[in-house]
This record gives sequence, C-alpha cells and structure tokens, in this order.
Amino acid sequence: MDINYVQQKIDKYLSSDKNLPIIVDVPNSHTLIHLMDHYEVGNNKFIHVGNPLYCKNDSLPQIEKIQNEVISSNDVLFLEGLSPFLLLQGEVVVKNILRSMLEVQCGNKLIIFTSGCAKYLEKFDKRLFDSGRIYQISGDVEPLPKLIFIAKNLPKPVIYLDGINALYKMGRILEGGATEICLMTNKSKNDYPNSVFEIHEYSSDYQVLVSAEPDLSTIDKKIGSEENWKELRLTIERNGSWIKFVENEFGGLHNLALAMEGFKGFSPFKRWAYFLALRIHGAKSNDYLSSVVLKAKTFDDFVNTVFCHILSYKPEDANFIALYKERRNLLTQMLEYTNELTNFCKKIYVKGSVALHYLTDLTIQEKERTIELICTYADVLSFDKLLPILERTYNDLWLYLQPYEFENELLTRYFKLYRYSKLSNCILPELRVIVNQQAVERDYNIWLKPRSIYVDELPKDSTKETLFFVDALGVEFLAYIQNKCYNMGLTFQADVARCDLPSITSVNKLFINEFKEAGCCVRCIRYLDDLKHDGQNRYNYEQTRLPIHLVKELDIINEVISQIKAMDADEVAYMISDHGASRLAVINESETKWEVSEKGKHSGRCCPVSDISEKPEFATEENSFWCLANYDRFKGGRKALVEVHGGATLEEVAVPLIRINKSKATIKCEIMNDKPIPVSFKTNAQMKLYIGVDSDKISISVNGYSYEVIKTSTPYLYEVVMPDIKKSGKYKFTVYLSGGIIAKELTFEIKKEGSSERKFF
Repeated sequence: MDINYVQQKIDKYLSSDKNLPIIVDVPNSHTLIHLMDHYEVGNNKFIHVGNPLYCKNDSLPQIEKIQNEVISSNDVLFLEGLSPFLLLQGEVVVKNILRSMLEVQCGNKLIIFTSGCAKYLEKFDKRLFDSGRIYQISGDVEPLPKLIFIAKNLPKPVIYLDGINALYKMGRILEGGATEICLMTNKSKNDYPNSVFEIHEYSSDYQVLVSAEPDLSTIDKKIGSEENWKELRLTIERNGSWIKFVENEFGGLHNLALAMEGFKGFSPFKRWAYFLALRIHGAKSNDYLSSVVLKAKTFDDFVNTVFCHILSYKPEDANFIALYKERRNLLTQMLEYTNELTNFCKKIYVKGSVALHYLTDLTIQEKERTIELICTYADVLSFDKLLPILERTYNDLWLYLQPYEFENELLTRYFKLYRYSKLSNCILPELRVIVNQQAVERDYNIWLKPRSIYVDELPKDSTKETLFFVDALGVEFLAYIQNKCYNMGLTFQADVARCDLPSITSVNKLFINEFKEAGCCVRCIRYLDDLKHDGQNRYNYEQTRLPIHLVKELDIINEVISQIKAMDADEVAYMISDHGASRLAVINESETKWEVSEKGKHSGRCCPVSDISEKPEFATEENSFWCLANYDRFKGGRKALVEVHGGATLEEVAVPLIRINKSKATIKCEIMNDKPIPVSFKTNAQMKLYIGVDSDKISISVNGYSYEVIKTSTPYLYEVVMPDIKKSGKYKFTVYLSGGIIAKELTFEIKKEGSSERKFF
C-alpha cells in the first residue's frame, strides 16, 4: 500500500465511530517522520513510549501504563516509538505485545505506528488486514540499525541516546542516514538475549579502543588494568590516534627498540604502553628485545623475561654475546625491579660452572653472585678461562685481575697469585710456598725502599698537590687503579715502598703530617680500613666466608679516582697508604702456639715483644713488636671480620705511592710493521712502534708477558722483541709509559715462517 492510500484509510478511521486500535507499519524512518509530522495537528495527541510517565530511566516501557492511558483517554491517540523496545526483546515479544495492543478497548481512537515489524505482522490473522486493523506502507525497507551499548562511565560519542528509555527517538537519527545507534546505558547485551537488533557493547575503555584502533584488536584485555586502558584511551584522544601516540611518545614504529633508552624515566603507565607498542609492532633492530616481546604475555611477564630469557641460550651459541650485550643495555633501564633480579640470581644456579657468563656488573647482587660462583667453581675455572668472561661480565673485577708489572718478577708473580687466591677464597699452593719462604728470607727489605724515601722526594706545592690518604690501600689494587686512570683520561705513575712494622696506622702516619705542614690539602679516606675491620653489611667472615667485600673495595677506590678526576687540570693527586692488608691470613684460620696478653688487638698478626720470651717462627721484630710474616695469628688474638693487617706478609707491608693528574694530551701509538710479524725457531718476533713521546720508560704487555720498548736511531720510532710469542695469530697489547697506560687494545699479527706450506720427501 502506498502512503497516500494508507493516509486516506487513517483519515476514514478517525472520522468513523470505531474505537478499536489500528496498526500502521512503515518501511523506513523517513516515512514514519512524515506521518508523525502530518498528524501532529489539532487535538491529536501523541504518546511517546519513552516518556517518563511510562518508562523509567534506562529501562523498558511499562506496557500496562500505556494501555491504561489508552483506555481512559477520550483523545485521539497516536502511539509512537513502541517497535524499537519490542524488537530489542525479540520476535515473541513483538507479536505478543502488538496483539495485546490491538485488543485494547480505546476511550476514543488509537493509531499505533510501527517500523521494522512487517515480517512479524504478516504472521497475524489475515482478517486483521482485511478489516483495516493493520496497514503496511510499501517503500524502501530500512535495514535495522546496529545498537552500540556504551557504559555510562565511558566517553560519549557525538550522537547518542541516553539510556534504553530513549530508544523511541531512534527514528530521527536513522532519518539522517545513520546505520548505528549509540546508547549510553548500564545494560549489557546479555540483558537482551533474544534481540532482533545486532548489539555491540562497550562496557570498558578497552572495547572502545579496540573498536576505534584496529592495531589494538590483537591485544587481550587482560594485558592491562582498567586504569591502564582508560588512560590509554584518553591519551590517544589527545594525540589523535594510536599511531600518532606511538610517534609522539616513542619516536615511531621503527624506533621502538631505541625508545628503551628512556624506559627508566617513563611513568608506570608509559612503561605499560611501551610494552603494548612492542607487542603490536615488534622491536626492530634488537633481537633480544624482540624475542622477549614474543614470549611475554603481560607487562610483569615482560620485565621478568628481560631478566631471565637469556638463560634460554648457551654461552657457546653464535649469537649469545650479541644477545647478552643487548640484554645488558636493557637492564640499565630496569634496575629498580629488584624482585625480578633476585629471581634471576636464584635461577642462575642451575647453570653450574657456566653461570658466570650470564651475570652483569650492573648490581651489587650480581657482583656478589659472580664472586660466589668463582669461589664455588675455582677448581674448574682457571685464571686464563676466567679473565675473558669477566672482561665482559664484571669489568672492574677483570681490571683488578690484570697483571701489574713490578720491577721485581717475584712481586709480579706474588700479587698475581694473591689476587686470584683472594678472589677464589683459597690459598694457591704456589703462593703458600712463596709466603712461607719470604716469611723467613724477607727479601722485601731489599726490593722495597721505605716509604719515607719516596715521600721526602715528592713535591708538596700547597697550590697544586693534594694528598689522598687511603687507609689500608694495598698494592694488590695497582693494576685496577692503573686501568681506571687510563679509562678516565688520567695519567698514572706509581712507586711501591714498604711500610714500617707492625703494619698498623699508628706507626705509619708520619707522612700525613709532612703534607699538612707543607700546607697541602689532605683528604683522609678510611672506608677501606673500616670495611676490613668492622665487617660492614654482610662483609663478616662469621656470616659469610665469601670475599664479597671485594665488590665494595673496588667501588670505594673507584669513587676516590672519580674525586681526583674532578680536580682542576693543573692539580696533582697523590694516593698514598699507611699499610696494606691480608685476606688470606683470615681464611687460613691457623694459630701459633704462642698466646698474647693483649687479646683482641690487631687480630693476632702482631704482639709486643714483651709478651713472648722467645722469637716465634715466621715472625720478625720491629718497633718492639713481633710481626708474623706468614698467614698464622697469635693465639688469643681476636678473629678478624674481613681482612687483617699488623703482620709482615707482602700484601700487608707493600704500599703504593701513586701520582695522578689529568692527561695533557693523548700520546699516539702506532704499529709500523706493514706485514704480519714473522717468527721462526731462530727468529724472535720483533715489532716496530711509533710512539709520540721521547722516553726510556716505555714497555708493553702481551698475554701476561712484559717487554721493554727500546729506542731506535729514528726519533719516536721504537722496537720491541718478544721472545715468548711463537704462535701464529693476532695479539692484543697494552703500552705503558712510566707505569701508566697510554694505549690499550692495539693488535699485531704473527705469522710463523714455513707454516703455510710443508714439504714431504
């Protein structure tokens, strides 16, 4: 039926004496609006189903109240907006309610406008059509719109209906061409299981985001909290889109791996959003981060996986070193996650003797675990195996173990053995032999001059020189200080002297007054000595037998060098110690048969001569004290907590006098050999070097061997002969000037003559 014909029928109904309701079903909103505008004249009264009289906020209309109004009213009534509510409840409700409405006894007249109900009305009794109770207007059928349920706590779209009760207004929106109706409601799709409408619901910020941003559609809601999703939605709204947000906050899709450099400064939300971006777009240019993101399901998982995923690889894997370095860079931004770090340090045990390969020097916990593992696996981790691992994993400890070339070969060998013995928590047999031998021979009295001789010769200009008195700084740290100075751009020169006995501060501090009397600034650094005596933190032999205090020792010395670096360019710093200290005398745990009367003093390393009537074995007398020169302690002395001094072992007696200042200019060093250096049974390896300084105090070290560098007749051209280098290959070497490093990581190549071919007869 066309609309004109139906209008004629409606007009005829209105002028008749009939009082039974009629239904007029329209094909689309345009037709509905036309009819409403046409009949909203004169005394005609429209009942809007969503009116608060019949429909509570965000609820379905109460049909009984509408029917009562129809029965009691003497007006000509037009009922509009009923069909959306019926369609929301399903076909059965559509048919039942419309039938009941047709059976209502009107006080006057009732015309019911419906839309989208044609196929359900067609199932009604045909006589209702024939008798003029139901009319269907022909025309373009308007598809049912999708209903979008949006929770009321979420942002409102531009066009929306406020609550289920507002559905009766749907026609006006559809007339404008809309195919979706947004409803701000607390109802859910599950409340209307039989709905004829296709319903989508946004009960969370996550659903809103997924709907608006296709890139987020692959992400599970559980990956973030409600607060995360809400803040992300608001942030994206401010930026305009997800992609714009990633560009503005992280530098774009192709720079996500680089953005990790700022992770430490990100807010908790930004860290989570960064992980989200990685999950969606990946981490190009960073293989370790890429593999972590593929494995991690949540942000917490992401953090834990950054720490622990490296354990999935073996140290011998071709890509292990590259992955290790990438992980280490990531961890510099994540050190606040101490629980994950602790978890990693526990898991590391399952790796056994190869666990060292996985640790870093970024945290005290890992540094201490490194030392623990070295002690545990000392029997399988030789010095030569350990060094290349530590160079990568704990560089300061590697520097500590570097060779330091004393003027005496036995001293060089002694302190190499001492450092490794201290680190591995066991006294190497070779070292014990040397200690016991020197406890009797005490050759250090010949090798080492008294400290006072050097101090007297030092310039003490109050405007330039500063004394850093570092209590208990032993010569075991010379290689560490030497390398640290090079790395910080400082020059290093050192002499090694002997202190007075007993090796305690009270008889070894006169040099401090010499600097003070000259007007020089004197800085007293007692942290090392306090550490060795007091057993600070867990550094107590009764609590842990591991030499983990070495971590703190290196940190203290590094801090002193950093203070020196901060001095003015023309200032000179002297690092001088009163005495050294011995860790091995602590772990030896051996008492002499002689008991001292002054119990608790100097941990039994020395005692007044008056305490003992005969000269103890392995002891030397000086300043009315017996001082033990081996690793024993006098009975009755208090056990040391960390390290001891007072005795006469080399590590207690030998003291450094170090001169440090800022480097004026870099000294160029260059290999002048054009080809690989030849060696043979008769020919030693000989290398030519250009060194941009004229000096007789230049040397190099290669593979633990030290070689003197000799001047040639050509200025700045030097030669060095290396008789210990016999194998073909590439070698790294370090160049020293007056004991300080002036160049590192230089390389030369050796080719063994006759190695490229063999003749067979």
